[in-house]
Amino acid sequence: MSGRFSVDLLHPGHVADTWQDWFIGPQGRRRLIIAAGISAGVLLLVVIALILPVRLRLTQDVGAIPKLRADLAARDGDLTDLRQAIQALSVEAKRQVRWA
Repeated sequence: MSGRFSVDLLHPGHVADTWQDWFIGPQGRRRLIIAAGISAGVLLLVVIALILPVRLRLTQDVGAIPKLRADLAARDGDLTDLRQAIQALSVEAKRQVRWA
């Protein structure tokens, strides 16, 4: 029967730790907490980098809504004036056709 192991030549009498032993060894709890903290920090940075720009852009867009509504009202007023002018021209054109 052969088990898988490795020999640490720098420390005679000690079997080299695997990556799993790094977390479950004598200082494993501290290392696990540090690794979890670093992972949470990286996750937080990624979330901030992805969500914050979208949130800022959304805030700017929501802030622009009143100005857009004012522009729409102005354009609507211009369109109403144009419609009235075209209707007046249409009435005048019909009158001229009748007298021609």
